[in-house]
Amino acid sequence: MRKLLSLIFIFSVLACKSKVNIPEGKQEEVLEVPSESTPEILILSLRINSKDSVKIINTLTNVGRLRGNLDTPLDYIEEDLRVSFLSKDGNVCAQKIIPNPLMKRYEYAAGDSLNILTSKSEEVEQAEFYVRIQWDECFELVSVDKFYSGEWRNLNLLQLDKPKIQ
Repeated sequence: MRKLLSLIFIFSVLACKSKVNIPEGKQEEVLEVPSESTPEILILSLRINSKDSVKIINTLTNVGRLRGNLDTPLDYIEEDLRVSFLSKDGNVCAQKIIPNPLMKRYEYAAGDSLNILTSKSEEVEQAEFYVRIQWDECFELVSVDKFYSGEWRNLNLLQLDKPKIQ
């Protein structure tokens, strides 16, 4: 019985051995360099204020593919934002609809009962929001538009440089 357990232990240890042989003295962290076919996710952080001034706070990319439905929803309401990713010549490569980031919804317990929640919406002076989207080489510009009085009005057109992978 001991011999059988010893054999199982030895095989399990051998099965866990790394298949990448790194010469001794060269045991630093091995990083994979993404090829052009490796999908990347762009995360774009933006700030908007009550005067409709929009600016980019931070951008980063990471290796990966977004899951789920990537289509832009067709429903939007007054003061929602549309973030469009454009090519150099102004063609739309991708779009995302963002619910009004200046409208914050709060839920809290009403009175002494923790079973009853009350919600309240309040407009704030400024807000930060982000957009996650699958990176495309055609992304050169970012256009931020606001839906107001039945039409989209441009708030800002921003230059987008591809950030390094984080």
